[in-house]
Amino acid sequence: MKFSLKKTFVIFASCALLFASSAGFAFAWSGPNKGRVWEDWIGGARVHASIQFQPSYADHYWSGKYTKQAKHAVQGSVTLSRQAGPSLYKKAYTARYSRNYKGVVKKEIWAFDSILWGKKYITRGNYNLYWVN
Repeated sequence: MKFSLKKTFVIFASCALLFASSAGFAFAWSGPNKGRVWEDWIGGARVHASIQFQPSYADHYWSGKYTKQAKHAVQGSVTLSRQAGPSLYKKAYTARYSRNYKGVVKKEIWAFDSILWGKKYITRGNYNLYWVN
């Protein structure tokens, strides 16, 4: 077996780049304000939608060229909907919290997916956060 320093360096650099990019992705989603939609069971028979937020946590965003503002999530909602087969509209809200509340608020809903095939039979999930300054 022939040892090549150039090949070893390329492999090492590729692994380092892969690790750095995955660590950055994990860091970007490390805040407490987030939502997600996913499927479980065999073939995605159940569809879930969940939301999580912490009212006392300030999310920062750029509202103009050089102005950074902070907003607090005070209420959230999750929705599952399907156009047909059978039609579905399921929505759940969290209570409205003061922006000084230190706890983490979570809400999750789920529904069985339609067994029919086609675009109008897809169960879609959505989540929203309601913000105050």
